[in-house]
Amino acid sequence: MAMVLRFPHAGRALRSWVLRPWVLPIVIELAAVAGAVQPPASAAEQVIAFDIPAQPLEAALSTYGMITRVQLLFDPGLTDGRRANRLKGSFTSEAALRQLLAGTGLAARMIGEQGFTLVPDGARSGASEMSPSVRRFNEYSAALQGALRRMLCHDRDTAPGSYRVLAQVWIGPSGTTDRAQLLTSSGDGRRDAALLAGFRELSVGVPPPGDLPQPITLLVTPEGTTTGYCPEPHPSGRGREARR
Repeated sequence: MAMVLRFPHAGRALRSWVLRPWVLPIVIELAAVAGAVQPPASAAEQVIAFDIPAQPLEAALSTYGMITRVQLLFDPGLTDGRRANRLKGSFTSEAALRQLLAGTGLAARMIGEQGFTLVPDGARSGASEMSPSVRRFNEYSAALQGALRRMLCHDRDTAPGSYRVLAQVWIGPSGTTDRAQLLTSSGDGRRDAALLAGFRELSVGVPPPGDLPQPITLLVTPEGTTTGYCPEPHPSGRGREARR
């Protein structure tokens, strides 16, 4: 399973960080978003004419997002000092992105039909991949990781491994969720209701850092889920719904 968390910043670009814990199968990414409009299911097959000049990679990705309307989630620290070559010609959105990333040391990983996240090309998860901004929130990210795992594994309906969903949460000073919303459906109405109830009841157990930007955007995917990840999900699968 992967979890992508976006912490927004003020200013023209939304920027934040990527954390990749290597002990648990939860992957928490604290990522920026460019081109926040979700493409239709057929967008990856559409051929688009591009003429993006050579420039700093982050600027090129911003232009790409505006042209394609595809979501990009990435750690801005990954793009620092990297340049994109000129992209000219007609390509699908996926092929164009791979062309932009050629030679940069970065690769695109598809997030269902919502878009792509950028990761070091061929990199393996570990502390050496963390930027200074990631390390600044490392302790809280670990606490959030544990809370999300407990929440998702509490109900059989929300146990990860067979669905993707994008959500946003606002964590209050007490360490509990003040507000939550689903940005996409998991594909099942009952599971959506259970997920939303779970996110609304999420308790990290510790207050968030005072400078932690919010809301936090969570992307849950089945990648990385292992047997026994949720050894004892709630037997009824409707525990939260029953309490609400």
